[in-house]
Amino acid sequence: MKILPIFCVLALALVACKKEDEKPMSKTELLTAKNWRLTADKRTSNGQTTTVDVYPSLPDCAKDDYYKYSTNNKAELNAGAFKCSSSQAQSYVINWNFSSDETKLVTSDPSAGWSVNSEILELTASTLRLKNNQSGGGTQELTFTAF
Repeated sequence: MKILPIFCVLALALVACKKEDEKPMSKTELLTAKNWRLTADKRTSNGQTTTVDVYPSLPDCAKDDYYKYSTNNKAELNAGAFKCSSSQAQSYVINWNFSSDETKLVTSDPSAGWSVNSEILELTASTLRLKNNQSGGGTQELTFTAF
């Protein structure tokens, strides 16, 4: 008989201690939480239906490069442990921001005169997928993995 009241108290305690649903992370929080390393670079030429992943053909010194986005709208491009040349800077800082209701990621370096407006295909805690239109036609889809 005493087991039933004890069971009810334990059951109520478990229900009362149920963790609140966590608020989903914003896109800025997802982007700035970790470093991002390229893991796929799929390209489709203008007028072609075949997509080629050029990532496997990249040199190892490029495969360890990573991006670190900061909440101050700056991003560090880091050459990783293996630089492709001894004269290459270890890191390089660019600007970033979202546009079009956070459906596009814009990266730029005004001093060098370039800007890239990438469509965000996926942004989760572990994956960032971007799509770029190439100047000569065709598309490039970049996949980054968080670490």
